[in-house]
Amino acid sequence: EAGLVEVERRAIETIEAGWTGEAVLTDPFLQKHATSQLALLDEAAYAAGLQRLAAALAQDPTRRFRTVLRMEMLVGKAGIRDFVAGR
Repeated sequence: EAGLVEVERRAIETIEAGWTGEAVLTDPFLQKHATSQLALLDEAAYAAGLQRLAAALAQDPTRRFRTVLRMEMLVGKAGIRDFVAGR
């Protein structure tokens, strides 16, 4: 739809981390604006997620958490017809 050709998805980075217990709360990717997925949540949904995290920790203070964030990008080239037409 955008007039791009040779469009492909590329993995640019994978971030993996493991946390035990309350150490998960120090994960910088838990901050609301650390990732676009969390930034899209409204405040109530974000707070509910943190409450679920706190409940899991209350149930098992030694619980293990694992984070795997795969950062991807889409790349493509402008089609020559669109480029010439100034689109």
